[in-house]
Amino acid sequence: MPDKPYTDVSLIYLDLFYSDKFDAEQSCNWVRSIIPEKSFYVIVFWTKDPSKANEVLEHLIKHNRTPFLYFIESKSNYLHGADDYDFSSLVNKIQTSCSNTPAIEEILLWKKSIKLSTNEVLGHLAKQPSNIAEKLKKIIVSHGGKSIVGFDDHQKRNILFDALDIVLTSNTKKNILENVSELNKTELYDLTAPIKAEPDKELNSWFHFKLQSEIKAGLIIPGLICEFQENNWKTLYSIQDDKDVAEYINKQVSEQTKLCNITLVLSRPCDIAQKKFGKNLKLLSGLKIINPVRKTMKRKSFKQEHLNLIH
Repeated sequence: MPDKPYTDVSLIYLDLFYSDKFDAEQSCNWVRSIIPEKSFYVIVFWTKDPSKANEVLEHLIKHNRTPFLYFIESKSNYLHGADDYDFSSLVNKIQTSCSNTPAIEEILLWKKSIKLSTNEVLGHLAKQPSNIAEKLKKIIVSHGGKSIVGFDDHQKRNILFDALDIVLTSNTKKNILENVSELNKTELYDLTAPIKAEPDKELNSWFHFKLQSEIKAGLIIPGLICEFQENNWKTLYSIQDDKDVAEYINKQVSEQTKLCNITLVLSRPCDIAQKKFGKNLKLLSGLKIINPVRKTMKRKSFKQEHLNLIH
Protein backbone atom coordinates (compact mmCIF):
# COMPACT_ATOMS: atom_id res chain seq x y z
CA MET A 1 0.00 0.00 0.00
CA PRO A 2 1.24 3.54 -0.72
CA ASP A 3 2.45 5.58 2.26
CA LYS A 4 0.61 8.59 0.81
CA PRO A 5 -2.41 7.47 -1.23
CA TYR A 6 -3.52 9.55 -4.19
CA THR A 7 -6.19 12.12 -3.37
CA ASP A 8 -8.10 11.92 -6.65
CA VAL A 9 -8.40 8.44 -8.14
CA SER A 10 -10.90 7.77 -10.92
CA LEU A 11 -9.62 4.49 -12.38
CA ILE A 12 -8.37 1.42 -10.51
CA TYR A 13 -6.83 -1.79 -11.87
CA LEU A 14 -7.26 -4.43 -9.19
CA ASP A 15 -5.16 -7.55 -9.71
CA LEU A 16 -6.98 -10.45 -8.02
CA PHE A 17 -3.88 -12.58 -7.56
CA TYR A 18 -4.28 -15.62 -5.35
CA SER A 19 -3.09 -19.22 -5.03
CA ASP A 20 -5.10 -21.58 -2.81
CA LYS A 21 -7.02 -19.08 -0.73
CA PHE A 22 -8.73 -15.87 -1.82
CA ASP A 23 -9.75 -13.09 0.60
CA ALA A 24 -12.35 -10.83 -1.02
CA GLU A 25 -12.47 -8.59 2.06
CA GLN A 26 -8.74 -7.85 1.80
CA SER A 27 -9.09 -6.84 -1.85
CA CYS A 28 -12.00 -4.61 -0.86
CA ASN A 29 -9.90 -3.02 1.90
CA TRP A 30 -7.20 -2.08 -0.63
CA VAL A 31 -9.80 -0.15 -2.61
CA ARG A 32 -11.30 1.36 0.56
CA SER A 33 -7.89 2.75 1.54
CA ILE A 34 -7.79 4.70 -1.73
CA ILE A 35 -11.42 5.54 -2.53
CA PRO A 36 -13.52 7.54 0.00
CA GLU A 37 -17.12 6.56 0.62
CA LYS A 38 -19.64 7.32 -2.16
CA SER A 39 -16.92 8.53 -4.54
CA PHE A 40 -16.92 8.31 -8.31
CA TYR A 41 -14.52 5.77 -9.80
CA VAL A 42 -14.19 3.01 -12.40
CA ILE A 43 -12.63 -0.33 -11.49
CA VAL A 44 -11.10 -3.08 -13.63
CA PHE A 45 -10.86 -6.52 -12.02
CA TRP A 46 -7.92 -8.56 -13.43
CA THR A 47 -8.93 -12.17 -12.90
CA LYS A 48 -9.54 -15.47 -14.63
CA ASP A 49 -12.38 -16.29 -12.24
CA PRO A 50 -15.33 -13.85 -12.57
CA SER A 51 -16.90 -15.16 -9.34
CA LYS A 52 -13.95 -13.77 -7.37
CA ALA A 53 -14.53 -10.33 -8.85
CA ASN A 54 -18.20 -10.50 -7.94
CA GLU A 55 -17.26 -11.31 -4.33
CA VAL A 56 -15.13 -8.18 -4.13
CA LEU A 57 -17.83 -6.09 -5.81
CA GLU A 58 -20.36 -7.19 -3.18
CA HIS A 59 -18.00 -6.07 -0.41
CA LEU A 60 -17.40 -2.71 -2.14
CA ILE A 61 -21.14 -2.06 -2.41
CA LYS A 62 -21.57 -3.04 1.25
CA HIS A 63 -18.94 -0.42 2.22
CA ASN A 64 -20.45 2.41 0.11
CA ARG A 65 -17.83 2.11 -2.65
CA THR A 66 -20.13 1.26 -5.55
CA PRO A 67 -18.18 1.94 -8.76
CA PHE A 68 -19.66 3.96 -11.60
CA LEU A 69 -18.52 1.20 -13.95
CA TYR A 70 -16.74 -2.10 -13.41
CA PHE A 71 -15.01 -4.46 -15.82
CA ILE A 72 -14.09 -8.09 -15.22
CA GLU A 73 -11.13 -8.77 -17.50
CA SER A 74 -8.52 -11.47 -18.01
CA LYS A 75 -4.89 -10.46 -18.46
CA SER A 76 -4.44 -13.07 -21.14
CA ASN A 77 -6.84 -11.20 -23.43
CA TYR A 78 -4.54 -8.17 -23.46
CA LEU A 79 -1.12 -9.82 -23.27
CA HIS A 80 1.31 -9.06 -26.10
CA GLY A 81 4.55 -10.93 -25.67
CA ALA A 82 5.95 -11.96 -22.28
CA ASP A 83 5.42 -8.76 -20.28
CA ASP A 84 3.68 -6.34 -22.64
CA TYR A 85 -0.01 -5.49 -22.38
CA ASP A 86 -2.29 -3.76 -24.86
CA PHE A 87 -3.78 -1.22 -22.48
CA SER A 88 -5.03 1.02 -25.29
CA SER A 89 -7.74 -1.47 -26.27
CA LEU A 90 -8.87 -1.68 -22.64
CA VAL A 91 -8.98 2.12 -22.35
CA ASN A 92 -11.05 2.26 -25.53
CA LYS A 93 -13.45 -0.25 -24.02
CA ILE A 94 -13.81 1.88 -20.89
CA GLN A 95 -14.35 5.05 -22.90
CA THR A 96 -16.96 3.35 -25.07
CA SER A 97 -18.85 2.23 -21.95
CA CYS A 98 -18.70 5.75 -20.51
CA SER A 99 -20.09 7.16 -23.76
CA ASN A 100 -23.25 5.16 -23.12
CA THR A 101 -23.88 7.61 -20.28
CA PRO A 102 -23.22 10.94 -22.05
CA ALA A 103 -24.35 13.04 -19.08
CA ILE A 104 -21.20 11.96 -17.18
CA GLU A 105 -19.20 13.99 -19.69
CA GLU A 106 -20.76 17.18 -18.34
CA ILE A 107 -20.08 16.22 -14.72
CA LEU A 108 -16.43 15.47 -15.48
CA LEU A 109 -16.18 18.78 -17.35
CA TRP A 110 -17.48 20.51 -14.22
CA LYS A 111 -14.89 18.65 -12.14
CA LYS A 112 -12.15 19.78 -14.50
CA SER A 113 -13.29 23.40 -14.26
CA ILE A 114 -13.14 23.24 -10.45
CA LYS A 115 -9.56 21.93 -10.58
CA LEU A 116 -8.50 24.70 -12.99
CA SER A 117 -10.16 27.35 -10.83
CA THR A 118 -8.57 25.96 -7.66
CA ASN A 119 -5.12 26.26 -9.20
CA GLU A 120 -5.85 29.82 -10.33
CA VAL A 121 -7.00 30.91 -6.87
CA LEU A 122 -4.06 29.18 -5.22
CA GLY A 123 -1.67 30.72 -7.75
CA HIS A 124 -2.95 34.20 -6.98
CA LEU A 125 -2.73 33.73 -3.21
CA ALA A 126 0.78 32.24 -3.45
CA LYS A 127 2.38 34.66 -5.87
CA GLN A 128 3.92 36.44 -2.86
CA PRO A 129 4.87 33.55 -0.52
CA SER A 130 5.91 35.81 2.33
CA ASN A 131 2.49 37.46 2.37
CA ILE A 132 0.17 34.42 2.25
CA ALA A 133 -0.64 34.40 5.97
CA GLU A 134 -1.58 38.09 5.99
CA LYS A 135 -3.82 37.64 2.95
CA LEU A 136 -5.61 34.71 4.57
CA LYS A 137 -6.04 36.63 7.84
CA LYS A 138 -7.62 39.47 5.88
CA ILE A 139 -9.99 37.02 4.18
CA ILE A 140 -11.03 35.47 7.53
CA VAL A 141 -11.82 38.80 9.21
CA SER A 142 -13.47 40.29 6.11
CA HIS A 143 -15.71 37.27 5.68
CA GLY A 144 -16.55 36.48 9.30
CA GLY A 145 -16.37 39.87 11.00
CA LYS A 146 -14.12 41.04 13.82
CA SER A 147 -16.11 39.11 16.43
CA ILE A 148 -14.52 35.86 15.23
CA VAL A 149 -11.21 36.83 16.88
CA GLY A 150 -12.34 34.89 19.95
CA PHE A 151 -13.39 31.78 18.03
CA ASP A 152 -11.36 28.59 18.19
CA ASP A 153 -9.04 27.58 15.35
CA HIS A 154 -11.44 25.08 13.77
CA GLN A 155 -14.17 27.72 13.57
CA LYS A 156 -11.75 30.17 11.98
CA ARG A 157 -10.74 27.50 9.48
CA ASN A 158 -14.40 26.90 8.58
CA ILE A 159 -14.86 30.60 7.88
CA LEU A 160 -11.68 30.70 5.77
CA PHE A 161 -12.74 27.67 3.73
CA ASP A 162 -16.25 29.07 3.30
CA ALA A 163 -14.76 32.30 1.91
CA LEU A 164 -12.45 30.38 -0.43
CA ASP A 165 -15.42 28.31 -1.63
CA ILE A 166 -17.13 31.53 -2.72
CA VAL A 167 -14.04 32.64 -4.63
CA LEU A 168 -13.86 29.22 -6.26
CA THR A 169 -17.48 29.14 -7.44
CA SER A 170 -17.16 32.65 -8.86
CA ASN A 171 -14.32 31.44 -11.11
CA THR A 172 -15.45 27.99 -12.27
CA LYS A 173 -17.84 29.10 -15.04
CA LYS A 174 -15.18 30.84 -17.11
CA ASN A 175 -13.18 27.61 -17.31
CA ILE A 176 -16.01 25.70 -19.00
CA LEU A 177 -15.14 26.43 -22.61
CA GLU A 178 -16.02 23.23 -24.45
CA ASN A 179 -19.15 23.11 -26.60
CA VAL A 180 -22.06 20.93 -25.57
CA SER A 181 -22.04 17.65 -27.50
CA GLU A 182 -24.92 16.95 -29.88
CA LEU A 183 -25.84 13.92 -27.80
CA ASN A 184 -26.17 15.92 -24.57
CA LYS A 185 -28.21 18.57 -26.35
CA THR A 186 -30.89 15.95 -26.80
CA GLU A 187 -30.15 13.56 -23.89
CA LEU A 188 -29.43 15.97 -21.02
CA TYR A 189 -30.43 19.54 -21.84
CA ASP A 190 -33.75 18.84 -23.53
CA LEU A 191 -36.05 19.52 -20.58
CA THR A 192 -39.36 19.47 -22.42
CA ALA A 193 -40.29 15.91 -21.43
CA PRO A 194 -41.39 15.07 -17.84
CA ILE A 195 -38.46 14.27 -15.52
CA LYS A 196 -38.82 10.80 -14.02
CA ALA A 197 -36.06 10.84 -11.40
CA GLU A 198 -36.93 9.37 -8.02
CA PRO A 199 -36.50 11.53 -4.87
CA ASP A 200 -32.91 11.52 -3.63
CA LYS A 201 -32.56 12.18 0.11
CA GLU A 202 -28.86 12.96 -0.05
CA LEU A 203 -29.21 15.40 -2.93
CA ASN A 204 -32.09 17.08 -1.12
CA SER A 205 -29.93 17.55 1.97
CA TRP A 206 -27.19 19.14 -0.18
CA PHE A 207 -29.45 21.55 -2.03
CA HIS A 208 -31.50 22.62 0.97
CA PHE A 209 -30.22 23.99 4.23
CA LYS A 210 -30.18 21.23 6.83
CA LEU A 211 -29.69 21.76 10.55
CA GLN A 212 -28.17 19.13 12.74
CA SER A 213 -30.13 17.77 15.69
CA GLU A 214 -28.82 20.59 17.86
CA ILE A 215 -27.06 23.91 17.32
CA LYS A 216 -23.92 24.10 19.40
CA ALA A 217 -22.89 27.44 20.88
CA GLY A 218 -19.70 27.39 18.86
CA LEU A 219 -21.67 27.51 15.62
CA ILE A 220 -23.16 30.94 16.38
CA ILE A 221 -21.65 33.52 14.02
CA PRO A 222 -22.71 37.01 12.85
CA GLY A 223 -26.15 37.03 11.25
CA LEU A 224 -29.20 39.20 10.65
CA ILE A 225 -32.61 39.10 12.36
CA CYS A 226 -35.56 40.71 10.56
CA GLU A 227 -39.18 41.41 11.51
CA PHE A 228 -41.84 40.26 9.04
CA GLN A 229 -43.45 43.30 7.41
CA GLU A 230 -45.47 41.69 4.62
CA ASN A 231 -48.60 39.61 5.26
CA ASN A 232 -47.46 37.00 2.72
CA TRP A 233 -44.37 36.35 4.81
CA LYS A 234 -46.48 36.01 7.94
CA THR A 235 -48.72 33.52 6.19
CA LEU A 236 -45.84 31.44 4.90
CA TYR A 237 -43.32 31.57 7.72
CA SER A 238 -45.08 32.51 10.98
CA ILE A 239 -44.72 29.82 13.66
CA GLN A 240 -47.37 31.23 16.03
CA ASP A 241 -49.98 28.81 14.69
CA ASP A 242 -47.74 25.81 15.30
CA LYS A 243 -49.43 23.79 18.06
CA ASP A 244 -46.18 23.17 19.96
CA VAL A 245 -45.23 26.84 19.83
CA ALA A 246 -48.74 27.99 20.74
CA GLU A 247 -48.73 25.76 23.82
CA TYR A 248 -45.28 26.97 24.81
CA ILE A 249 -46.15 30.69 24.62
CA ASN A 250 -49.78 30.58 25.79
CA LYS A 251 -48.90 32.50 28.96
CA GLN A 252 -47.45 35.30 26.82
CA VAL A 253 -50.78 36.11 25.14
CA SER A 254 -51.78 39.23 27.07
CA GLU A 255 -52.50 42.93 26.63
CA GLN A 256 -49.05 43.95 27.79
CA THR A 257 -47.09 41.57 25.55
CA LYS A 258 -46.35 42.03 21.85
CA LEU A 259 -45.35 39.02 19.73
CA CYS A 260 -43.46 39.82 16.55
CA ASN A 261 -42.83 37.34 13.76
CA ILE A 262 -39.13 37.35 12.99
CA THR A 263 -36.73 35.36 10.87
CA LEU A 264 -33.03 34.77 11.10
CA VAL A 265 -31.45 35.26 7.69
CA LEU A 266 -28.53 32.88 7.34
CA SER A 267 -26.14 34.56 4.95
CA ARG A 268 -22.57 35.75 4.73
CA PRO A 269 -21.86 38.99 6.61
CA CYS A 270 -20.16 40.49 3.56
CA ASP A 271 -23.26 39.79 1.44
CA ILE A 272 -25.54 41.33 4.07
CA ALA A 273 -23.34 44.44 4.21
CA GLN A 274 -23.65 44.83 0.43
CA LYS A 275 -27.36 43.93 0.45
CA LYS A 276 -26.68 40.91 -1.77
CA PHE A 277 -28.99 38.13 -0.63
CA GLY A 278 -29.19 36.06 -3.83
CA LYS A 279 -32.03 33.71 -4.68
CA ASN A 280 -31.24 30.90 -2.26
CA LEU A 281 -32.10 32.50 1.07
CA LYS A 282 -31.85 30.33 4.15
CA LEU A 283 -34.25 31.30 6.90
CA LEU A 284 -35.04 30.25 10.45
CA SER A 285 -38.45 31.42 11.66
CA GLY A 286 -38.97 32.62 15.21
CA LEU A 287 -40.74 35.00 17.59
CA LYS A 288 -39.61 38.16 19.30
CA ILE A 289 -41.39 38.69 22.65
CA ILE A 290 -41.65 42.36 23.64
CA ASN A 291 -42.50 43.17 27.27
CA PRO A 292 -42.97 39.49 28.21
CA VAL A 293 -45.10 38.26 31.07
CA ARG A 294 -42.84 37.28 33.95
CA LYS A 295 -43.34 34.83 36.76
CA THR A 296 -44.61 36.31 40.01
CA MET A 297 -44.89 35.13 43.58
CA LYS A 298 -47.61 36.13 46.03
CA ARG A 299 -46.94 36.88 49.67
CA LYS A 300 -49.51 37.63 52.34
CA SER A 301 -48.00 40.89 53.51
CA PHE A 302 -46.67 42.10 50.15
CA LYS A 303 -47.96 42.73 46.69
CA GLN A 304 -46.98 40.38 43.91
CA GLU A 305 -43.22 40.11 43.42
CA HIS A 306 -41.69 39.66 39.96
CA LEU A 307 -39.11 36.89 39.88
CA ASN A 308 -37.67 38.26 36.62
CA LEU A 309 -38.14 34.89 34.91
CA ILE A 310 -40.12 34.83 31.68
CA HIS A 311 -43.23 32.65 31.87
